[in-house]
Amino acid sequence: MKARHLGVREVARRARLDPSFFSKILAGKRSPPSDDQMLERLARCLEMSPTALYVYAGRIPPACQAVFESPHTLAALEAGAVPEAWRHRVVARPVTHPVESRNAWAAARSEKPRAGRAHAAGTPSDISDDLL
Repeated sequence: MKARHLGVREVARRARLDPSFFSKILAGKRSPPSDDQMLERLARCLEMSPTALYVYAGRIPPACQAVFESPHTLAALEAGAVPEAWRHRVVARPVTHPVESRNAWAAARSEKPRAGRAHAAGTPSDISDDLL
């Protein structure tokens, strides 16, 4: 958004999203939209790959779903095996929690760390204050 000099309201208008809803997504307070058409409109507005946006949203892109539905792929992933085609790449820790997914989405939009209050020991510091 910064590179294209677009504000929250302008992107929301172009993608036909409620500005308040979009703002909460960017802040990590709401999950990214689950509607494929909405994500694709948003990707077009941001001039980015829809596949990349699906990944940032913590979803499997529709074009890749068949790969992950294969019993062999699922068994390999459950066993912790990395497919040969992925071995040359650094494999990031998978997003396993909805809060982590929202924070990954928020981090992808901004390089600035999010300010927040200090949290008690054992409490993840990336959970927004309104969830605590």
